[in-house]
Amino acid sequence: MLDVSQRPDSFSSALMMGVTVYRNDTISGRFCAVIAYPCITVIALVESAVAAVFVCLSLSLYVFSEESFQQSLSWFKSSSFTIIWSIADTVLSLNPFIIRLAADEVSAKEIYLNGRIFEIPRGALV
Repeated sequence: MLDVSQRPDSFSSALMMGVTVYRNDTISGRFCAVIAYPCITVIALVESAVAAVFVCLSLSLYVFSEESFQQSLSWFKSSSFTIIWSIADTVLSLNPFIIRLAADEVSAKEIYLNGRIFEIPRGALV
């Protein structure tokens, strides 16, 4: 069962999670992931641009409520990180020796911040 803390904040992050879980579980998923990851990169680019507009628009409401700004900012952070994540997974999925990739955004961010791309953190969704 998916932990609430691992719930993606963007559509592109949710796509990454679904594709990576499928990739990790099946052989055919590996071939699908090679095609899907670059497509998700494009989706994340578009989603980040839309989220950036929402961040700017929510600044006008910041005086009344901080919640819309925080949600828009969280959405933007998630979708912009997914750009990096999907590019990295595109490259890593071409390596036949990498069997599993982290499927959740929290674990992917932890891997990115630590720089340990060949080590999946404990509690990661795979």
